Amino acid sequence: MPLNRRTAHAIACAVAAGALVTVSGCHGSAGAGAAADATSGPVAKQAVALGTAAESDTPDPAVPGARSGGTVTVLQETDFSHLDPARVYSAPNQTADLLLARQLTSYQYVGGVTRLVGDLATGTGTPSDGDRTWTFTLKQGIKYQDGSPITAQDVKYGVERTFEATLSGGPTYLQTWLTGKADYSAAYPGPWNGQDLPAIQTPDSRTIVFHLTSPHADFPYAVAMQAYSPVPKAHDTRSAFDLAPFSSGPYMIQSHQPDKSMVLVRSPGWNQATDPVRHAYPDEWKFEFGGQALDIDQRLIAANGSDTTAMTFSTLVTSDVAEQVLSTPSLMARTVDQVSPFSTFFDINNRRVTDPRIRQALLMAFPREQVRQIFGGPLYGDYTNTILSRSPTATRTTTSTTPRSPATRRRPGNCSPPAATRTPPSSSPTRAPPSGRPPPSPSPPRWTRPASRWWPTRWTARTTTTRSGT
Repeated sequence: MPLNRRTAHAIACAVAAGALVTVSGCHGSAGAGAAADATSGPVAKQAVALGTAAESDTPDPAVPGARSGGTVTVLQETDFSHLDPARVYSAPNQTADLLLARQLTSYQYVGGVTRLVGDLATGTGTPSDGDRTWTFTLKQGIKYQDGSPITAQDVKYGVERTFEATLSGGPTYLQTWLTGKADYSAAYPGPWNGQDLPAIQTPDSRTIVFHLTSPHADFPYAVAMQAYSPVPKAHDTRSAFDLAPFSSGPYMIQSHQPDKSMVLVRSPGWNQATDPVRHAYPDEWKFEFGGQALDIDQRLIAANGSDTTAMTFSTLVTSDVAEQVLSTPSLMARTVDQVSPFSTFFDINNRRVTDPRIRQALLMAFPREQVRQIFGGPLYGDYTNTILSRSPTATRTTTSTTPRSPATRRRPGNCSPPAATRTPPSSSPTRAPPSGRPPPSPSPPRWTRPASRWWPTRWTARTTTTRSGT
C-alpha cells in the first residue's frame, strides 16, 4: 500500500548560486513532516520548450534585490554519496554538482517560465538523419577552474567515462542510445584503456557530433544531466574524482573532508557572460555533514550567527517541529510546498506468498491508518493506488483514499538510482524528456529563504524543482 508523499516545506535558504535546487528523496524512504492544503486546485502544468539561440547566449538575468558576497552554510545529515558527474543521479548529488559542473544544455527559469537552453553549447543542438544525429557547437570563452578552455573533446571524454563499469550509479540514456545495447559496456568499455567511442565525433575543439542508433528527439534534454558533463582527460583522477571533481561550474572545491565538511569557493575560470542559467552570488559554500535531522531543523529555525544564511539540500522538516513551522508565518515564508513524485510502499514477498488471494487478503487487512500514524499521521502523505505517486503536475485532489503527505527524511548516501534527476516539470510539446527518466525527488518541509534575507528566492510553483537565490 503506497503513500504518496506530498511535500510541505523544506528548510533551506535562498542563496543558491543560480542553480536549480532540487528537492530530494528516494523510493521507500521513511520520514515525517508538515502538510499543505490538500484542497487546492489542479497543479499548474508547465511545458519545458526549447529555448532560442539568443536565450542560450544571454547571461541569466540578475535576481532583483540580490547582492554578491557572504557565505552559505549547508547543513546535511550525510555527505554526498557521489560528486563525480558520471555517478551522479540522486537529487542531493545533482544539487551539489550544479555548483561544480556545466553541461551542453541546462534548464533556465526566468519570469515563471522554464526553458531548455544551451549551457556550454550555443543552442540546444541541431538534429539530422531523422533525429539520429545531433550536433552541438560549444561557446567561446568557457573555461575550467584553472582557466583552461573546455573543449568538445572534453565533453566526449566525459560521456565516454560513463561507460566505465566502475563508475556506476548514473543515468544510462546516452550509453544505450549510442550503442543500441542495454549491455553498453560490452560494446564499449570506456576510455581508460585508450579505446575510442566512434559514435561521438569531434571535428574541432568546438564541435561535437553524436551518432545514435535510433531516433531520439529528446536528446537535448538528456545531455542536460550532470552525468554528461565535460571532463579533461589530464585531470581525470578516476576514483579520486568522486571526492574532488575538476570544476567547469561557478564554484570549485577548496577542501573536502569526507563525512565531515566541504568548502566551495569561486572558480576563477567561470564567466557569468557565458552562463544563461547560473549566478554566483555567495563567495563561499560551507557544507557541514553528520547532523541529525531535528538538530538541523532547530538550527535553521533559530537562525543564529552563521545560520542566518544556512540551508539544507535534503533534510526535511521533521514532525517534531512541523506544527511550529506551520503556525509561524515567518517560518512558513521560508518554505516551499510541492507535490512529490515518489511513494513509500510495502512489498509482499511473492516467492513465499504465492496465492494471489492471500496477497489480496493481506492488502485488505493492512493497517494503513496505523502505519501512516507511525510515520507522522495525515501530514505524512496521501494514499495512492499504485507504486507511483501523484505527478508534480497532476491534479491535486484529496479523496477518502488519498490522505495528505509531508516531508520525508532522506539519507542521500543510501539513495541509489533511480533517484531524483534535474528533470523539467513536464515534457516539451515538441521533444519530451527521455522516456523513463525518473522525476525529481520529494521534499516535505523545506525552507527556501535565509533568516537574514540576503538573497531573494524564486521557485516554480508546485513542481519538484526550485530555483533559489540565483
